[in-house]
Amino acid sequence: MNNQTISRVSSTNLNWNKHCDIICSKANSTVDLLRRILGECSAAGKSRAYTSLVRPQLEYASTVWNPYTLRNINKIEMVQRRAAGFVFNNHSSASRAFPMIDHLGWDNFQQRRLLHQATMFYKIHLKALLESVFLMTCVL
Repeated sequence: MNNQTISRVSSTNLNWNKHCDIICSKANSTVDLLRRILGECSAAGKSRAYTSLVRPQLEYASTVWNPYTLRNINKIEMVQRRAAGFVFNNHSSASRAFPMIDHLGWDNFQQRRLLHQATMFYKIHLKALLESVFLMTCVL
């Protein structure tokens, strides 16, 4: 882990606003880069580029810093709404992004974070269970 990453996540009051601002800024920059590079590509290609390059930036270690404030949740979801407009070449602020996101089959980030948290909890619980079974077989 480099110093920049450590400084982003370390906070004395466990406030993740700065971290959320940084990752959303990076993700928005990546969406803008994709818009310039893939402007004439198909919607499927743009969608694949988004899910491969942008979404991982927003989800990296989200089980640790899980945004719980409405401010951070909306900020992260806004990146996805911008990306949906990019995929469909519809950058109008009057257009609704939710039908586009549904058409693409993208889950919202809150659903994905809950799934990731449940998976992490299951893995931790399973590991502890397996270790206790292993210790019991060693003792017997």
